[in-house]
Amino acid sequence: MVGVAEAVGLISSMMSIADQIIRVAEAAQRNREKCTLLRNHVQMISRLLSELRSQWMPDPVTYSMLKNLEDALKDGKALVESCQEKRTWSLVFKTQKKANKIAAVDARISKLLEPFHIANMILIVGINKERFFMDVLEKLLQDGACRRLPQVGIT
Repeated sequence: MVGVAEAVGLISSMMSIADQIIRVAEAAQRNREKCTLLRNHVQMISRLLSELRSQWMPDPVTYSMLKNLEDALKDGKALVESCQEKRTWSLVFKTQKKANKIAAVDARISKLLEPFHIANMILIVGINKERFFMDVLEKLLQDGACRRLPQVGIT
């Protein structure tokens, strides 16, 4: 089982990487449009990670998904950092290739988040089922339904 400290550390690390991507993307000299799209995506993820850090009880599956997301964010950071160099004729031909790599990392991040959403839905459904059962039980007890059950074998 993953410890809370490990989970908080992972999320903090991811938030730090996200902050670096956001900061560096704003100063990109090349592939500004792709860097801006990645920055916007990462800003949304950073806000969600902040919320998750304060409320999440770690589980191995979700932790594994977040580790993969951290790797993708690191790759995104490296790509955005490489866009800091000013355009020169030797870089003009590499710009489209870099733009494709940035788009691929952005798509990878989205793909990594898909199972995370499914895992969250499973947790929400489980919590709602438990809450529904407890609400029904509480209403039955308040209504005195247990007193009306047949008292078989009690002497």
